[in-house]
Amino acid sequence: MTDLACTAAAPVKADARSTARGVGLFAVDAALYACLFALATTAEDAMIRAALSVGLGFAVSFLFLVGHDACHNALTPSTRLNRILGTLAFLPSYHPFSLWRLGHNQTHHGFTNLKGKDYVFAPLSPTEYAALPRSRQWEYRFYRSLAGIPLYFLVEIWWKRMLAYELTVEADRRRPEYRKDRAIVLAFAAAQVAVLALVGRPSGVTELALDVAVVVVIPFLIWKALASFLIWLHHTHPQVRWYDDPARWSKETDQTRSTVHVVFPGPINLVLHRIMEHTAHHQSPATPCYALRDAQEEIEQQRGADVTIEHWTLRRFLRGVRACKLYDFEADRWVDFDGTPAVQAALSPGSTASRPSACTSATSSACRRST
Repeated sequence: MTDLACTAAAPVKADARSTARGVGLFAVDAALYACLFALATTAEDAMIRAALSVGLGFAVSFLFLVGHDACHNALTPSTRLNRILGTLAFLPSYHPFSLWRLGHNQTHHGFTNLKGKDYVFAPLSPTEYAALPRSRQWEYRFYRSLAGIPLYFLVEIWWKRMLAYELTVEADRRRPEYRKDRAIVLAFAAAQVAVLALVGRPSGVTELALDVAVVVVIPFLIWKALASFLIWLHHTHPQVRWYDDPARWSKETDQTRSTVHVVFPGPINLVLHRIMEHTAHHQSPATPCYALRDAQEEIEQQRGADVTIEHWTLRRFLRGVRACKLYDFEADRWVDFDGTPAVQAALSPGSTASRPSACTSATSSACRRST
């Protein structure tokens, strides 16, 4: 592993922050959400309401990504404005701004891919997995399965670390801020139900419950499933390395090697506010989403094969889900539950990836790029 002192400097695009672009992005996404919410609240046709419900799920996603930028103080040059816009953008996804900042900015970005600190889809070692009781093994298997990935964000991040988060001693000084932000989120949820009761179609409790499901709950669950899918892709790949030794992590870790640049077909990366240009985001979280493409290109020009690029296809995604189950920290590689190295599984017969057969370790810089 190349020492950090020898790596090229990461491009920082914080100076690309623009009040006009940041506010404009928020305004467009907020308007989209408001329009879809109003239409879904008053529409009569069941098929139209179903389509609007799905559309609302994506609108919630777009707003959350704007809030994510604001929470990194990247959306605009103003910290105060970012706090306001971020708080508002997080409301439809029910994320308290300060608690997201604690878990995401300080923990995930502060300790990316360090086991015991970074909790986002953190893998177990084969030894840790074998020591678990059967019930916990099945829970772990579930979250690492195609059916379980969509629920991970909902349960393990949003519920446990946002809504039901138990404040630690270290977090005591910000306890009032956390409580205030949670109260704002809950008040927004109550306001949504009130709007549906007063303006919508329901004539009774059953009809109101149905409207809440269609306009509030289903969009929320769509966003949570999408979020789980995206964060799994960001840091789970045969070439992405995890650590369980803080000293080694501190010496060797490099955000270029800890993340994946996932290239979706067509305009999907643009629609997702460039969050899949994730190498650039981790190198410089203060870079706004509307400057990530240029920053990502610079990193790839500077670092070449050090950057893992995954051109997404369903086939490759499913292969990755099957292969990346546990992490062998001694051998520095992902393995499946049978101990088969993930790189070997990913390059099994029928694979469309072109990678040298010598790729047997996640530390080989010549093996970083998926084509």
